[in-house]
Amino acid sequence: MIHLTPEMYRETVESCANHGWLGGRLYDALHLSCARHAACERIYTLNVRHFQQFAPDLADRIGAPSSFL
Repeated sequence: MIHLTPEMYRETVESCANHGWLGGRLYDALHLSCARHAACERIYTLNVRHFQQFAPDLADRIGAPSSFL
């Protein structure tokens, strides 16, 4: 299980606020923060565009479940 520190959580929320991202996009951003912290090799989502917008540095690791098969 991955835990974000309060600082990491705050930074993620602040980044979303700076981009004007609300609602579910905050959860996407928090998932990506966890994936980055865990050094995940693959990040599966049905919201590929949102995930890649928030984390362009991880774009090559982000895809829909069927895209990595």
